Amino acid sequence: MDFTPEELKDLIKNATTQAVEETMKKHEIVCACGLSPEAQRELGHFMGVVRYLGGEGNEGYAKGAEVFRKNNDFVAQWRAACEKTGSIILRVIVIGCLGGAGTLGFLGIREWIKKLVEK
Repeated sequence: MDFTPEELKDLIKNATTQAVEETMKKHEIVCACGLSPEAQRELGHFMGVVRYLGGEGNEGYAKGAEVFRKNNDFVAQWRAACEKTGSIILRVIVIGCLGGAGTLGFLGIREWIKKLVEK
């Protein structure tokens, strides 16, 4: 059976891929990076996201890491601003409730004293 160069290339590629996959299934591979198995499974996905952010080309990962860093800085600043804003809003609400309760209490005591004086 004669194969075209392209068919032969695909045949060798598929056979090599299959052999490597079978060998990897038989042996436990330990990562030297110290990541947990769960983190190792997600690393490919994470690096794909970094490359997507950086665009295609040789510098995709480096540019993606910079974009990722800038995004994290922005998110950290945004969260800090939201926490400050939320804290201020909570203070205004609490002070308003206390002021309202104080006013109602004062008015109630004043009316109670008026009733005592009238008797």
